[in-house]
Amino acid sequence: MIPFQSEDKLVIDKTSYELNIQFRWFTPVAFFLAFFCIVWDGFLIFWYAMGSQSDAPIFFYVFPLLHVAVGLGLTYYTICLFMNKTYIKVGGGELDIRHAPVPWWRGNTQIAANEIEQLYVKEVKQNKKNGQYNYKLQARLHNGKHISILNIDQGDSGMMQRLEKEIEDFLQLEDEAIPGEFHKNRTAVTSSVPKARKTAPQIGHTPQLQHLRVGDFLTYEGHSYKLVHLSQYDWNNGDTDKLIQLLSDGEREQLLYLRQNKGIYQSFLETKLSLMEANDIFFLKKAPPTRLDYRGISYQLEEFMKGQLFRHKQSKGLEVDQWLYVSSEGKGHLRIQDNDGMSTMYIGVEENKDAFEDLLTGG
Repeated sequence: MIPFQSEDKLVIDKTSYELNIQFRWFTPVAFFLAFFCIVWDGFLIFWYAMGSQSDAPIFFYVFPLLHVAVGLGLTYYTICLFMNKTYIKVGGGELDIRHAPVPWWRGNTQIAANEIEQLYVKEVKQNKKNGQYNYKLQARLHNGKHISILNIDQGDSGMMQRLEKEIEDFLQLEDEAIPGEFHKNRTAVTSSVPKARKTAPQIGHTPQLQHLRVGDFLTYEGHSYKLVHLSQYDWNNGDTDKLIQLLSDGEREQLLYLRQNKGIYQSFLETKLSLMEANDIFFLKKAPPTRLDYRGISYQLEEFMKGQLFRHKQSKGLEVDQWLYVSSEGKGHLRIQDNDGMSTMYIGVEENKDAFEDLLTGG
């Protein structure tokens, strides 16, 4: 998997069922602030040390308390600039935003993805004298409410608009104008005409693996799972594969890949390889090898496929290429998917379809 990187600040890792974005808070201003904090805090330490040595009155200690508060706040903020990253995850039906490793007092957000109707960037004037602006990512919900989902000082207009586009594309939200939305030319939208939304074709109600829908339930190895995300691959040869994300009440997750070969379906439990694990596999899509080895298992290239990828509630397909490598015993595979220049690798082990029981529709 090859993530997109922009100036070593924004990293986007996208698969068919999950979008992960992270960006660093660091800016060169952090060096100036660090120097300023050393001088400011150093003076306060000197002030109180001098007072303790001269038996100064209580007023001597109370007078600089406001300066102490400013120093502590600015020092904390400077530490965050050097250390913090913002992590955005879209998957499992949720949009989750966290700042780490240093706790931050605003901006952590968790919201159900199906509540979001539209995303947009809003410009806020921070300083009226010098015309400084801050930009925050807003969401308009289906109930008509507008909420702030990302509001930090490190978000410039270009980055916020990039985040808006990436999340909207993943959730398949058709972009539409929002009153008060920021545009590059600094003109605000004054009216909004909603666009007609297309609906994705339904998959069916038959309680079989290949006909499961988002919201349905099944049992595997004694655990009840809910289908929380589904991606469908329509290949040019007429076959249709599905990648199903299952989640139990105990947050146990399974990836189930249904592979079609004409009228026959095979089910595979898959694991998505991390970037570090994928780096252990030497693969070039311009010259794909006929054999790949991973952790002592040899995989032979069986099929190269081209087609369309449809995510949940998506009406328009995305171009996707896939290389399918099969293990020598035929019970496992290494699947390499390339979508929009980003590669994702999965290891799959075949599982008997009878192992999945009590297939219940979620209504």
